[in-house]
Formats: sequence, structure tokens, C-alpha cells
Amino acid sequence: MKKVFKYMQYTCLILFILSITFAGGTPNQQWLVQQTNTRAQGDYVSANSGGGQYITANKYYSFFIEVPPGTSNLVVEIYDPNIYEATSGDIGEQQNTNAWDTITTYTLISPNGTVAATLTGDNNSANNQTWVTLANIANPTNGHWEVRVQVSSGNDVNIYGIRAHDGDPTSGGRELNVYAESYVSVGHTGNSLPNPKQHTFYPYVIRGCGLREMDFDFDIRTNPGSQITFASPDGSFNTTLASNSLSGSAQANGTGNDGWAFNLITSNDFSSLYGLWTQTITIAGNNQGICLVTSDAHPASAPTTQPENDSFRLYLPTDAGTKPVKPQVTQTITHISGPNPPAVNLDSFYDLTFTIQNPTPYPIQFSTTNNFSSFVPGTTSNAQVTYQGNITTTQGNVTSTPAINGSGSVIWNPGIVPGNTNASVKYRVKVRPTNCPSAIDLTGNGNNATKFTFVDETGNTSQSRATLQIGGLCPLKLNTCVVPSAAAVTVSGRVIGPNGRGLPGTLVSMTDGNGNLRMATTNAFGFYRFTDVSAGEVYIFQVSSKRYEFQPVTMYVSEDTTLNFVPEGFSIIKRY
Repeated sequence: MKKVFKYMQYTCLILFILSITFAGGTPNQQWLVQQTNTRAQGDYVSANSGGGQYITANKYYSFFIEVPPGTSNLVVEIYDPNIYEATSGDIGEQQNTNAWDTITTYTLISPNGTVAATLTGDNNSANNQTWVTLANIANPTNGHWEVRVQVSSGNDVNIYGIRAHDGDPTSGGRELNVYAESYVSVGHTGNSLPNPKQHTFYPYVIRGCGLREMDFDFDIRTNPGSQITFASPDGSFNTTLASNSLSGSAQANGTGNDGWAFNLITSNDFSSLYGLWTQTITIAGNNQGICLVTSDAHPASAPTTQPENDSFRLYLPTDAGTKPVKPQVTQTITHISGPNPPAVNLDSFYDLTFTIQNPTPYPIQFSTTNNFSSFVPGTTSNAQVTYQGNITTTQGNVTSTPAINGSGSVIWNPGIVPGNTNASVKYRVKVRPTNCPSAIDLTGNGNNATKFTFVDETGNTSQSRATLQIGGLCPLKLNTCVVPSAAAVTVSGRVIGPNGRGLPGTLVSMTDGNGNLRMATTNAFGFYRFTDVSAGEVYIFQVSSKRYEFQPVTMYVSEDTTLNFVPEGFSIIKRY
């Protein structure tokens, strides 16, 4: 896959431009920004003056290429690596002094940390508006290869591009995912360039109960047309941050957060929203700024490191300009029996299902040390949540579970999950609320949060970033419960034969949770009735008949209820 990153510089500003291109021709422009001096021009990573806070180490933008096993070649190319144009302003490059004096280095680093290639961009006109090979490596080591782009001097406006492929730069070649580490810069400085400018990235949201959008120096007071939208992996959750939610000027004001805006994005059911989100950034005007996306664990304060703690990778579009594919997970709750929602001091049973989905063409690998873990909480602030067994898997081995009616971790080793397949584990819990002021957590949080840990599709077992942990996940929750009422209600209905007529003289029993039994006999038309039934409890209803078999019914009774029976195999039991 090829990806194009370009930058420009205004005064001391360098603007990177990222785009998806094919061999030959000028890249389509999707901008990324870098500068060497003052942060006031919209760059927080490369700045080293101008007042206020900025990154003080690793002052470069970092991009990674995911190389799976069996890749025949890794070709990394730089488009227009020089900082020179015959006419200042041509294709966005601009001279800001009496000479073209900017120097940029492009460095390729292998998965084992060694420098594989370096290219220096200067005022060499021979490399103007053409693809220049940074590296062509046969049978490359599988893993994550890093490309660093760093400006060492100068203040010219520069445009360049990067692409990586297996020798075929079109969509017909092997797809190589590319992602930015923590930071991307967006916008442009050229009046002749698109306004507003739109950028699309895919944040890989793999932990937490929300994500935090952070942006720097969007200058919304003078450029009010900017906005940022987010869509969850399945498109079920969408939100738009309007211009007034984004950042203003980068002028230092002594707060440490000057120039930054922070927006928390979450939902009541974030537990199912893990994977590649879609982030669309629209930045208006002759303007540029910085964006990153973190988990909700990151405070609403300016970043300090590269890479930034709790930040998510920002994946770039594929060769076809679409969302790439990455492993993702789901977790679901299924009610089995008992009150639903659960009721105070009554037992309800739920199955919890956890699935790892591998939509990539390559296998991912779990092991005894890199596995799945989920915690059964036991006693919580408002409930007893205990393990009930009934565990099943689609593959692999369950290596540890709590005792029945106990708490602790469920550990599962799925083994190898082939490309384009899924693997799941399911187990049952019993929930007995003690009070109902808040949601009930069915899984752990903090250090006990649910996690999937595995070697990713690059298959590199010795590179730390190739071992991926999806988690800790937001706990599975029951958002409501009920307090049983002491009021008396009525349960009544009819026992009906196969011909649709009522069955007279038939016994109907009702048993409560303490084993207390009440009986009723149907009248000449098949009707029965229980009065003075305590609401807020679970009862078992059974019909005794010499001619037909009837399925027992277990149900939670909270109000006057009609329950009709028909013989098993003839129809369904109806509840009104």
C-alpha cells in the first residue's frame, strides 16, 4: 500500500501532506504539518520556541508500515524529497528567505530498531516532483517498520510524499497498513489550495470507555468553518464537533493548555464500540493545526511526549481510499432467566459472550501468556455477581475459571485465529442486586478489565508493538434494576386444548422462590386465577394433565399478569 505524506512550511512552518496515490503523477493532497521553530504556526511537536508548552523530545512525526509474513519486497519511496521549486509557490513549495535552505531527513527503521535507510531532502533540483526510492528491501523482516520525517533547519515551504508497497504501488499489490503514531497535523497555507481542507483517519480504539479528541491551534475565531466528525466501527454511533468545540489560537497564556481543545466522546454502551473508528477533519482557512485521539483515561490537558501516553494509532486509508481492516472485539450480554432487569434480592442469570474478529488475510496468535482474560466481580457496591459455569468456546482451551458461585478470572487461550475468521468464549453469571442506585458491572475494571492479548497479523513475536492488547475494555453493565413491590397482584389465564377449547378441572401450580406451593383448578371453560400474589418475585407455573404435556414457565411477576397455556408442540405459550 502506498501512503503520501506532505508538508509545507510558512515562516518556520513545514506542512506535511498525506494522500493515497498510485505510481506516477502528483499526489492528491491530504495535509500533515511540521515546523522547526515557533508553535504559533500550528505545530506542537516540532516547535522549540514561541512560548508555552510543546514536545521536548522525539521531535519528529512517526509513521509505521505493517509488513506481514511472506512479503516479497518492501519498497518505500519519497515523492519530491527536495525543498526546491523553480518558481516559489509552485505545487505549494515556497521560499521564505533569499535561498532554498531547508533540510529534511527521511529515515526508515526496521522492526529490530536498526536504521535501514536514510534520505536527505535539500535544494537538489534533480529530485524535484518525482518519486525517489528510500529503500527497496527483498524479503523484509515481518513486523512494524517506522518512517521518521524530521526537519533539521530552514524555513521554506515544502511538499513531499511517502508511499510503501511490495513492488506494485497500485491496489493490485499486497496491502500494507500504515498508521501515524499519536500525532497528525492538518491544514495548509496556500491560498490557491482547497478551502476548507478535509482529512480522513481511522483511530484504532482498543481500550477504555470513551475516546478523547484533542486538537491544537485551529484558530476557530478567524476560521469558523472547521469541524471534526467521528463514526464508530459499525456506524451505529456518530457525532460531530462543531467549530465552537475546537481550539483557538496557539498564543501562550500561561495555562499549559493554551491552544488546545479537549472533547470526550462516549456512549451508554461503549462496550461494543472497539475497532477502527472513522475521523473526518475539516479545517477551514489558510490554517493548520495538530490532532490526536486518546482513550478517556487521558486527562484534559496538553500532551507532553512522543508517542503520547494513552493515545490511539491513526490508520490511513487503503490503496483504494477506504478503511483498512484490523482485528476487533465484541462483548455481549444475553438474559437467560430470572427478572430482567434484575430485581433486588432476587437471582437473574446472564450469558456473557466475548468474540475476537480477525478480518485480515493473515493469522493472529494467542498463547498461554498472550491470552483472553475476563473478571467475574463477586461482591460489588450494589450486587453479587458470581460465576455459574456453562462455559463454551469455538476453539482453543480454557485454562482457568472461578469456582461455581465464586469470583475471579476466566482465562482462555484461543490459539491461532486464521484470517477472516472469529473466535468466541461464553460463560454464565448470576446477578443478585443488593440495591439499585447505579448500573451493575458484570465484568471487571481497572487492572481487572477484560483484555485480549495476541501477536498481530505481522506475526513478529520479538517486536513489542507487534503484540497487541485490546483492552482493558469498558465493563459489561446492566444499566437498570428494580426494587420489588410488596403489593399483591393477580395471575390468571386459561389452559387450552389443541382444539382451542378450555380444559376444565386441570390443576395449575405456582411455586415461589422459597418453595411455597399454591394450586388452582380450572373452571368449566378452562380459566384459573391466583389472587394476592406478592409482586416482585420469580414464580414457576406448571400444568398437570393426564392427556397433554405442558411446558413449565418461570417468570418474574411485578403486576397483574395473564398467562395462558397450550399443550407442548401445538403452539407457543402466550404472555399478556
